[in-house]
Amino acid sequence: MKTFSRFFFESYHFDTQSLQATFCYSFDENQFFEEVVQFRDEHFSVRMDLDMEVIDAMMFQISLALGVSYYKLQPVSELIVKTGKLTSDQCHFWKKFYTLGLGEFLYTHDLSPDVIGEFSSVSEEQKIAPDFPVSHRSLVPLGWGKDSLVTIELSREHYIDFDTVVFGKMDAIKSEVAKYTGVKNLCIRRQISPELPRMNAAGYLNGHVPITGMISFVLVLTAYLYDYDTIVMSNERSANFWNTLYEGLEVNHQYSKSFEYEQDFKAYLEETIWARIQYFSLLRPMYELKIAKIFSETCEKYFPYFSSCNANFKITHKKDHSGNWCGKCPKCLFVYALLHSFLGETKTTEIFWHNLYTDILLETGFKDLVGLGEIKPFECVGEEIEVLYAMRTSIDVYVAQKQELPIVLYHLERGIAKKLKWVSLQNLQKSLFKNYDEHIIPKAFQPCIERVNP
Repeated sequence: MKTFSRFFFESYHFDTQSLQATFCYSFDENQFFEEVVQFRDEHFSVRMDLDMEVIDAMMFQISLALGVSYYKLQPVSELIVKTGKLTSDQCHFWKKFYTLGLGEFLYTHDLSPDVIGEFSSVSEEQKIAPDFPVSHRSLVPLGWGKDSLVTIELSREHYIDFDTVVFGKMDAIKSEVAKYTGVKNLCIRRQISPELPRMNAAGYLNGHVPITGMISFVLVLTAYLYDYDTIVMSNERSANFWNTLYEGLEVNHQYSKSFEYEQDFKAYLEETIWARIQYFSLLRPMYELKIAKIFSETCEKYFPYFSSCNANFKITHKKDHSGNWCGKCPKCLFVYALLHSFLGETKTTEIFWHNLYTDILLETGFKDLVGLGEIKPFECVGEEIEVLYAMRTSIDVYVAQKQELPIVLYHLERGIAKKLKWVSLQNLQKSLFKNYDEHIIPKAFQPCIERVNP
């Protein structure tokens, strides 16, 4: 493999007729990549007063966000921006975005966080957008799992004017879920450079990227093009907590879903060019456990169609299972445990097609989720205390009904009891089902979550 020394943000281009955006990058001005994002959706009307200054300023920032997919092939010490001038504060933001966003990647490949390079600009052109009007409408990113569906139903209940948006290709699962939301769905499509998988196959590095953070920048331009002033995310309190500490770095698989990133991104918008567009998470005050409870009570129409299994949506891997759930990954096990505690065995088994608690091969996966394993899984899963509470609740139901415990719960019952030995279950319940004050939800949207605050 060839060794590189510098990573370049080469150029970007936006076609106002086709609404196609292209982003070009290189290592050492020799190995080039071109990514394409198609913003055109024929079912939606683009605003008539497109301003290229606004689009250019937004494209500049998107190019920096999407570049992380290519930079990680071989992290180098210099990241050189040809396309515009970065202030020192902006350089700091992007250094943090790449370092924390690639935290899991660094841990997995045993790379020091110090390998992440410094950003610098060779252009003196500042990308500043003029002010622009936007209509009071919202976009809700649709992620096919329970979280975004809860956001949709809470928003609908309070008469929020919103449409949904997808970043990526549509498939059968996504199409079914979108249909049952009953609202219009805007689709933004991404085509990564073919050089990326080719170089991965040749031995260059691959791994987790801060995809939610990357999407957040794309959504801002989407909101401008289609005239929305608000982006309503569905990231929860559970995403705030890291998986492990590595060489002084708090490694969080969900960094770009965390409240820390949400605050940083909001500040970046306001301090640069996009103060008119709001960005926040409606579910930020809640733990995953509470969201699962709301989903169980209000979203039954989605049960046959939704999926939180990320094995369905990987870019470079083919799906190796039928149905909506692989029934093996940490995300499947996590969602199963939570829903089982509210829906019981029969309904949860109908969703997942079988009772995961009866599969002894899944015991290790469940151990990891409740903190009886080595490390919290690198997946979008909640805290171990949430799963402990959920599994304890399911165990209590089996016992109360004088039913035999499924093999996984039988084997883990003692470990769960030991973990919760000094915990007041009543106080734990209160802490897991309350709404927390750490959020930036605008006042107009706060009634959406007040009703579900015990």
